[in-house]
Amino acid sequence: MKKLIVLMLTLAMLALLGCQQRKELPTTTIVTEQGEQKELPLVTVTVDEPMWQSSNFLAFLRTVPGYDKEFHVEYELIDMEPMRSYRMENLRVEVMAGKGPDLFLVDCYFTTLGGYMMVDEDMEVKSLFPFPEQVMNNHIFLPLDEYIENAQFMDMDQLMPQIMEVGRGEEGQMILPLQYDFYAMAMDKDLYTEPPAPSREGYLQSGNRYLERAALGDNIFGMLHYFGRDADYAKEELTFTEEELLEIALGVAEGSKKHGEGYYPEPASPWFLGSHLQNGRKADEVYVPVYNRDQGVTAFVTNFGAVNRNANYPEYAFRILDKLLDKGTQKNATLYGWSEGLVPSTAQGTENLQGITMDPETARQFMDIRDKINAVKFCTDMDREAQSQLFMLCQKDGATQDQIEKAVRDTYRTMQMMLAES
Repeated sequence: MKKLIVLMLTLAMLALLGCQQRKELPTTTIVTEQGEQKELPLVTVTVDEPMWQSSNFLAFLRTVPGYDKEFHVEYELIDMEPMRSYRMENLRVEVMAGKGPDLFLVDCYFTTLGGYMMVDEDMEVKSLFPFPEQVMNNHIFLPLDEYIENAQFMDMDQLMPQIMEVGRGEEGQMILPLQYDFYAMAMDKDLYTEPPAPSREGYLQSGNRYLERAALGDNIFGMLHYFGRDADYAKEELTFTEEELLEIALGVAEGSKKHGEGYYPEPASPWFLGSHLQNGRKADEVYVPVYNRDQGVTAFVTNFGAVNRNANYPEYAFRILDKLLDKGTQKNATLYGWSEGLVPSTAQGTENLQGITMDPETARQFMDIRDKINAVKFCTDMDREAQSQLFMLCQKDGATQDQIEKAVRDTYRTMQMMLAES
């Protein structure tokens, strides 16, 4: 009898400890359309997407199966308010402590490049995840392969493999790219001449001022595109040398100087092709790729989604991602049309995606350049560093070679430290 009592007390203690250690999942009470109160699992989402307005995202959520029937979503939209940096730091602390939201939706283009041009110089626009690939290596995001296999809407066979691959880590698919973009030159087709080689060097040797401008990178967003994959995150090393960065910087300075002197005919400028397509191609324009050093095109992931490894409700969080990558959702100009970039669909260019309908010739040119993508990267804080510390100097009138060389040395060292600390 004594042994039985001891055994029962032991089991009771174990049960009590189990209850104490069991994670209490959050719920919330909603009022149904019938006026009844209903308690549902509460899924939390951080939306670091300044272009996705609150009404747009809420309208999308209502299309997600089970929303306000099986679960409710509480989302936080982080914009350019003065408290942004403070909130970013708090979020990082929460995530490192094994907490934080169930789902992250992040605009890595805006927080590293676009936002820098749209706020006061004294306001720093910090990224929630400055180096997404390193975050995968640090086991912050949940591997999604099993969820993807049972997805209701997204089809990996209909999503560009080279774009999706950048979201794969050692444990599988951990980030789902939502949008991407790449550079191209829009120029008058009557002024286009075939370069001697499909490369930066070929453009510089062509004798065509338009192509020379594209090769020299005389645009504010393309400082590092020439290097393609600009970092090896496993080795924490840059993939280019200081001397190679100096060559690009001097080219930008030369291009900027010539542009100021009126050397380049107008209109012609390398720009995000996705942005240009939203405005429509002119009948007399031709799209010309801006090549990287491997004679291909570098694509940038501008928006992505990832599930927190410590999510309370990972299956519901993935359900939102699943619906975001549904082809029907990708045609939604209200949701995707206001964000920078193209959706990663393998669809033909003539299909109406994110509100863009292309004529056959525009679609042909677009897909011809799209097929040349051979390097994909996330927009990171290294792009911001190159833009703010180096590109701006190269654009200044009277910048000397000594000043540029010093800026290249400083920028290169800073990038190396960023990688080491990421």
